[in-house]
Amino acid sequence: MKRNIYIKAAIVGLAFLATACEDFINEIKPETSQGIESLRTSAQDLDVLLNGGYGALWSPAGFGTFQITTEYNSDLYTAFPQNKSKWITGRDGDAYRHYYHGRDFNNQAVVIQWGNFALNMANTVIESIDKGLADGDPNIKAQKERLKGEGLLIRGIVNWEITVLLGKQFHPSTTSDMAFVYRTWTILAPSDIPAKQETVGDMYGYIVGDLEKAQQLLPENYNPDIHPIAYQIRHTKDVATAYLAKVYFQMLDNANALAMCNQLLGPISASGSTKFPLNDDFSDVFQREGNNAYGPGLGSEIIYAAEGTTAQKLTQDSKWNYYRNTRPSGARTNKFMMMGQPFKDLFDQANDRRFLELVEVDGSGNWWQNKFALAFVNLPVLRAPEFHLMRAEINARNNNLSDALIDLNVVRNRSGLEDFVSADQQEIIDEIIDERARELFAESNRFLDMKRLGALTDGAIKVPLGEKAEEDKVYVGGVDVLPWDSDLLQYDLPSNEIMFNPGL
Repeated sequence: MKRNIYIKAAIVGLAFLATACEDFINEIKPETSQGIESLRTSAQDLDVLLNGGYGALWSPAGFGTFQITTEYNSDLYTAFPQNKSKWITGRDGDAYRHYYHGRDFNNQAVVIQWGNFALNMANTVIESIDKGLADGDPNIKAQKERLKGEGLLIRGIVNWEITVLLGKQFHPSTTSDMAFVYRTWTILAPSDIPAKQETVGDMYGYIVGDLEKAQQLLPENYNPDIHPIAYQIRHTKDVATAYLAKVYFQMLDNANALAMCNQLLGPISASGSTKFPLNDDFSDVFQREGNNAYGPGLGSEIIYAAEGTTAQKLTQDSKWNYYRNTRPSGARTNKFMMMGQPFKDLFDQANDRRFLELVEVDGSGNWWQNKFALAFVNLPVLRAPEFHLMRAEINARNNNLSDALIDLNVVRNRSGLEDFVSADQQEIIDEIIDERARELFAESNRFLDMKRLGALTDGAIKVPLGEKAEEDKVYVGGVDVLPWDSDLLQYDLPSNEIMFNPGL
């Protein structure tokens, strides 16, 4: 039965999530069995639908599964031998071993299932606004652009995550390869399911289109004069800009990625971004709780964080598997995955604050992530250091070495390291790549970087598989690296999409 769950779940997802996830936004309407048509005629009701979209997208099952999948696919982790038998044959073990072909209800199906929840909500809001269904509400005029922008951004993020898992790395040689389906309508009945499978190139085109429209429509900042206090955790324009930068970067479109980074961070400066200044206190980044506002002018490097104390529960220790599985201690710790030698080799252990404060070394000398170590904290999804380093790499590849070093050293200096000094282009690029691994571990970037770098170098850089035991490399033929475009790096299209989608 599990194999068929995600499309069926999408059909009923509107009624479920419009109710179940509204609590995190403190909505006043306790819907329990409202029909969908009654939720399309006012700004407040469309916000209830968006609450469900946020709840599905940034849930332990949704983003939590995407996070753990990309992290376990990277080379930075190794299995803790004593506990490996408890999880290695499950879905997370499949990600670790790249053993997911022909294994149908796997992590990709979970991401798609919860992504379809979010897409249903987002598409209903977009369609309702486009058809003018809420135009009779006197409050809709002030909210219309913001509502549609949020719907478009949720749709863009969901399709980005699914395409990352099912589609090959974007490259001129892969744009005609098949990825997933792109739906702009709500699944309310089986007749709404048909949709054709799109190519990698088309999916990225749709994603960019949605993100660009969202960027135009979303407000610059949370406005307490318009939005209730709980709305401060909703997406703003900078979230769309940041996602555009990430998507362009993965598409090897460095010119557009650079433009988005400049727009997001402001001018290059040795003191960093005034819009999103780096925090000196790591606890202010990784240990925030509650409905915090994130955005320009608020003194934080966090561009967006998913709130983790209510319906989303991203970091509740009994809910979020990445938090549970990569910690050595705690009430419900699974102690499954520790940091491997490729990760250890990156650090200046005497001076780097990220090692000293964000890594825990146990009595046996094993390293464990301590970045996300407390229950109920907000999960930083987008932080300024990622985009400083993105801009640094692009400038280094453009041979603008002085600007590249400024952005690189902004991040290094905050972490207690001295300036990196070099006049060699490749040396600077290599250091930036290592710095991205140090700064962004546990934040769903390393695996994408390895595929991107392989495509960017026409295969000169391979995708490293990390410090795995020999028995964990059987499925990939015992190798330590894979080509960037290997089929073994992509999940299958789930069979229930094939069985129930006559549009394929």
